[in-house]
Amino acid sequence: MALLAGCIKHHAEPLAQHTLEGPHREALVDTFRAQGRMLYVYGSGDSTAAGKYRGILAEVAAQSRRTQVIFRSDREVTDAELHAFPLFLFGTPATNTVLKRLMPQLPLNVTEKTVQFNQQQYGAHPVLSLGFFPNPLAPTLPLSLITATTDDDILNYIQERYQGHYGWLAFGGWGYELHDGGRRKVMGFFDETDPKQWKIGGKTHWDFSHDGQLLKEQNGFSVFDHQCTQDSGLVDSILAQLSATRTRISSLFNLPSTTSHFDIHLYPSLERKGLATGNTRPASISEDGRSLHLLLHPEFAGREWPESNLMLLRSQFPKLHSSPYELGFAVWLTSRWEKQGWKHWASKLAAGGNALRLPEIFDAEAWAHESPYLKGCMAAALVDWLLQRKQIAELKAQLQAANPGIPSGLTEVDWKSHLLSLAPPSAPQPMPPLPAYHKAFNFAHEGYQIFNGYASTEATASMRTLADDLHSNSVALIPYAGYQDVHAPSWLDFSDGAGAESDESIIHSIWSARQAGLAVMLKPQVWPWNSWTGEVAMQDEAAWQQFFDHYFRWIRHYAIMAEMYDVPVLCVGVEFVKATIQRPDDWRAMIGKLRPIYSGKLTYAANWGDEFENCKFWDALDFIGINCYYPLSKSDKPSQKDLDQGFAAILDKVEAASLKARKPVLFTEIGFRTVERSWQNPHAEADGRKADNAAQEMCYRAMIKGLQGRDWCQGVYLWKWPAYMEDAKYDLQGFTPLGRPSAQLVREWFWGM
Repeated sequence: MALLAGCIKHHAEPLAQHTLEGPHREALVDTFRAQGRMLYVYGSGDSTAAGKYRGILAEVAAQSRRTQVIFRSDREVTDAELHAFPLFLFGTPATNTVLKRLMPQLPLNVTEKTVQFNQQQYGAHPVLSLGFFPNPLAPTLPLSLITATTDDDILNYIQERYQGHYGWLAFGGWGYELHDGGRRKVMGFFDETDPKQWKIGGKTHWDFSHDGQLLKEQNGFSVFDHQCTQDSGLVDSILAQLSATRTRISSLFNLPSTTSHFDIHLYPSLERKGLATGNTRPASISEDGRSLHLLLHPEFAGREWPESNLMLLRSQFPKLHSSPYELGFAVWLTSRWEKQGWKHWASKLAAGGNALRLPEIFDAEAWAHESPYLKGCMAAALVDWLLQRKQIAELKAQLQAANPGIPSGLTEVDWKSHLLSLAPPSAPQPMPPLPAYHKAFNFAHEGYQIFNGYASTEATASMRTLADDLHSNSVALIPYAGYQDVHAPSWLDFSDGAGAESDESIIHSIWSARQAGLAVMLKPQVWPWNSWTGEVAMQDEAAWQQFFDHYFRWIRHYAIMAEMYDVPVLCVGVEFVKATIQRPDDWRAMIGKLRPIYSGKLTYAANWGDEFENCKFWDALDFIGINCYYPLSKSDKPSQKDLDQGFAAILDKVEAASLKARKPVLFTEIGFRTVERSWQNPHAEADGRKADNAAQEMCYRAMIKGLQGRDWCQGVYLWKWPAYMEDAKYDLQGFTPLGRPSAQLVREWFWGM
């Protein structure tokens, strides 16, 4: 299902304002980070709720890595503490005396029956959160809160929103967010143009009070449009597919026809859907299981979503347990899952030795961390094995089992044979052509809200600027995964937050790049919390094997994505200095396992210096990749000629590695901070150095001059360009050339190539 994109409507009125002198939100966030602590104050007026708050806050304390968590009841907290700490309040004015005391100085009012905000009243279980607002008692410190008409509504909201990941509570996200009746109604950031008047409204204010236009009701389905389409043919197609699937489920399991009613909500973009629902996935089901929220946009054209089948399946099986069988049956019902269908992908993965073994499917821990692509087609194949043998009763029992397992009679040999029999592996479609020289930027996901992340209209505009204004022809997209201990193996998870580098936001950016005429390199990157990937080194052989198993499962996910969405270059790793120098054979083996999945070009982004110059597996890749941050000069005041000569010497090292490996080079990263003496240690933090546009410009001149006529180099990916261009205003000492003289140098360089 596809549709041309619609626009997001920003509601800027009615405006409300709150007069309070204090710093901007960014300063409040910086103060919170600098203090490294948060004081949570919960209401004690309801003793049962107070006990639940304490339990949640104990979890917050246990999960918080960087922030000291202090929590008090409203009766225990002292006035000195209220003036001294970043503050987070929970409760209603009736149960939290601190909130009652401060409420007259806050832009909200809570009564027994309503929450009043932005000159509107909400009364169907409203919940309002504020994040990082000036504390009326100490305006240089931030105040956050979650309030409602009842404590039960607050507790339900916290549990549903954070799903046990309470460590994120302190980071709230939005400046304000109001839910009513289980639906997001209002959200945004205060307009702080005048720090004495924090206004509600403007560019970053959204109002979703309108539930959408009813387009059609038929056979127990109601379809609502959210600035999306009134194409009756498309709506009829959606309804026909849903009705046919419901009938198919009933017929297969010999179930009576259901009378359940469902609402179908249609959205024109990931951004619009994410802002309205808090979920940017192309298809999602509401908490009550009665509403399906669907994205209609060309970036996902030719694909079907199993979520609609899950919704219908769950209505027929009230005691259904989430399991591989549930997912598998929902995917099995589709014919165009990930465009070519689940049979194609299951067979392709099996033929390349990448199918999941049966025990892996039923290992809860491994399954939880496995690629959704792999899980979808493998689970569908498992269901298909049962249905081919007409084992309907066993499928039904497995669907409802609390601890489902391997079907009786299915052996590992039979499983592999079944996978290979599903569809003959077809030749991969040709990848989009690559430019002769990659004139590119690393497209940095600087904003972590829906409106400024990869899936936003802001990011789409930034991508267009790279193509039209900077004359780029390529871009690198960078999904991240966190890593805790660089000396112990751990699972790597896929970003899935609505404002993070989720799969759907990466896919949106692939589409946006292609629309702008840009080729794409997918460059997944691991981010250790307290170190960097160059320090990853396991303590023994068993730990190394486990590390590579976990890492391969993670990078395999992106290899499948790159193949599905026609990404012509995949970077298989970034700066694993010790892990590559110590374990080159493991990297070579991993690259070999990726080749049957992915038909594009492979590279690896080596750290400048020892790793790049002594890498042992360049021959297994298509491009040598270097993150180039060699110092250009040790001098405090070098001339332009000095920097030119310094960079020329660096290029001699890179050329020597290229000639030795007989492979062309991509500068997978190269860049210079806008700080004093940025040529001395280009990779380093600002470390107290002042912003200096001229220093960055001198380094760029040396880089551009040095790369002229270097035939062994096939491109540069400059570090970096922000997806949210306004971020450059706050990053005066950062790497981006945006808004600085260096951007004009790049513009002229790329235009002349």
